[in-house]
Amino acid sequence: MKIAIIGPTLLAKKGLKGILEDGKDEVVGVFTLDDESMKKKARSVYFEEICTEYNVPLFKTDDINSPDTVKLMQNISPDVIFELGHSQIIKSDILSIPSKGVIGIHASILPKNRGGASLNWAIIKGEKDWGVSLYYLTEHVDDGKVIDQEGFKIEYEDDIVSAHAKADDVSVRLVLRNLKNIREDFVHCITQDLTQVSYTKRRTPEDGLIDWEKSAEELYNWIRALTKPFPGAFTYIGKDKVTILKSRVLDETSDAIPGTVLESKEDILKVVTSSGVLEITDYECDCKINKNDILGIKEFDEIKRWLLYSGLQNIGVGTGFDGGFNSWYNMDNKDYLYVYSEITGYGITTLLFLDNIYQNNLYLERAKLAADWIIEHAMHESGGVLARKFFIKDQANDNYSFEKGVIFTFDTGMVLFGMTELYKKTQDQKILDACIKLADFHLDMKNSRGGMYAYLNPHTGEKGDIDDKWSNQTGAFHAKCAMGVLDTYLITKDEKYREYAIALCDHALSYQNADGRFVTHRKEDATLQHPHCYTAEGLLYCGTKLKRDDYIQAAKKATEWSISTQLKNGGIPQLYFPDQGLIAQERTDILGQVLRLSAFFSKEDAFIPKEKQEKLFNRLMEFKNNKKEQFGGIYYGFEQDGKKFNDINSWCSMFALQAAWFFLKDYKLTVDYII
Repeated sequence: MKIAIIGPTLLAKKGLKGILEDGKDEVVGVFTLDDESMKKKARSVYFEEICTEYNVPLFKTDDINSPDTVKLMQNISPDVIFELGHSQIIKSDILSIPSKGVIGIHASILPKNRGGASLNWAIIKGEKDWGVSLYYLTEHVDDGKVIDQEGFKIEYEDDIVSAHAKADDVSVRLVLRNLKNIREDFVHCITQDLTQVSYTKRRTPEDGLIDWEKSAEELYNWIRALTKPFPGAFTYIGKDKVTILKSRVLDETSDAIPGTVLESKEDILKVVTSSGVLEITDYECDCKINKNDILGIKEFDEIKRWLLYSGLQNIGVGTGFDGGFNSWYNMDNKDYLYVYSEITGYGITTLLFLDNIYQNNLYLERAKLAADWIIEHAMHESGGVLARKFFIKDQANDNYSFEKGVIFTFDTGMVLFGMTELYKKTQDQKILDACIKLADFHLDMKNSRGGMYAYLNPHTGEKGDIDDKWSNQTGAFHAKCAMGVLDTYLITKDEKYREYAIALCDHALSYQNADGRFVTHRKEDATLQHPHCYTAEGLLYCGTKLKRDDYIQAAKKATEWSISTQLKNGGIPQLYFPDQGLIAQERTDILGQVLRLSAFFSKEDAFIPKEKQEKLFNRLMEFKNNKKEQFGGIYYGFEQDGKKFNDINSWCSMFALQAAWFFLKDYKLTVDYII
């Protein structure tokens, strides 16, 4: 046969050598990456020496599917192509060239664990029995007919280098033992069982960030799965990056905060995890790490720990409350007042945001608990969610309580978005059923203004739209409800949800002034920056998903207006009235919202100076609680009358957490999981 090989990795080189030494077929070309692309590819190797030795044509390309590459492949006219460790999906122009097909190697026993970085994920998950599949490529990911498979063991001491060496040996053996059957068109294939399909997530260097909330055992696997030649697992000490290449689990425990350095000597660190102590035996850092230092992203991790361990989410507290998120912790009374449905929706999104960063099952399980509470206790037969479940009934506010209060459309929208994002992750039918009920509630709340009613009285059936406060009236802020409605369309493909999401966004645009300000109080033509930012967030999300530049530009203009109001201390004023101007009385939910919006847009085109963002971030962190009790949570700030609350607030802390991530990290940001 005439054989072509595609692949820039050590596997491709081993496979090439094996075929050449077998000597029964002619290798008519090797296609590898160009020199610039090779620098970015882990495990990439050069082929000049072996190709010169055996007189094999060598072709370099940054795009295997480019017209020039296709023409080169057509000119050499291989009978079969072996794809060995190439990360680009090979398209039909290449697939159609060889008469005997394009055959690839995948490091798993297909149909399980299709997708990228499968061997890295195997080690991360602590798998012991793994394998390799030889299969025919199609235009889809790893779904072709299987030619042959063989298993191998991943030992506890293996890292990604030794595991790849084992997988490479098995892969080359699979190729060589099937050459005769391929040559003679005598291949016995197995169609993959679609009921057994699973996928692994493709990884980027940024995905190596260490979460010290994992156990020592989990982090040992994390580190050995990502070590060189991959970019490595990493953490931070202050602003300095620490890349960790090798570790071992110690038979020790500690009550210190996860990430705390118990010992630092002779380039060895002992670090506390959520369960056990990890000894770091090989790491790279341009700074000195001392005993009692705490590794991680300081402000971000401090807020995260408060959200997880302060009692904000009810875990094991009794029937009717378990899984739900509370309102705020009052530092005077030492308690939470009620479980809050809207904030439980935010809580689900926050946990999924953390899971997306760290791939830590802790966050997903917590999100499922929150969803269960919503479904079992907060959802009303109308499809909306009841507002607040008070711990002590005689302290209940009749306007908001589960027993007597109204159902707010906005609260329902925040729950819907959390639930749709959770369904995307779990594919749980129970979650989807809840999403559809929540989305249909929004459609039932349409009003003649072009938006939707602000609330439903479930006792009388009355739908409300009153000018007394922003949350009781139809408004631009309902654009944030469009996020969950649009998600429901993306899941179900039912056009009614897409159409209504667009209608809500279009309605929001009618409230925007030429300077970018959204009116949130119709009667006074005034703006509270909290719902103003909600509007921008909803338009940004829907604009991104729908590819509607008018929505994105409206959100950007709203962000510019907010940052233009910045105070000398770095904060953002709470209110604007046409006859009074700006009224400061800072609230940290607003500070967090403006910061994450400005950081998001500035990652794209840096239109807001970094200095303004830094001042805003520093001001926000001035509201972080540094006392031992409830350490790391964010105070609410001030009410309109100037009263300062002594409360550590749930949603303010969630917004601050995401704002800190958006501001501190250099990663390209996504609108997914916007809290």
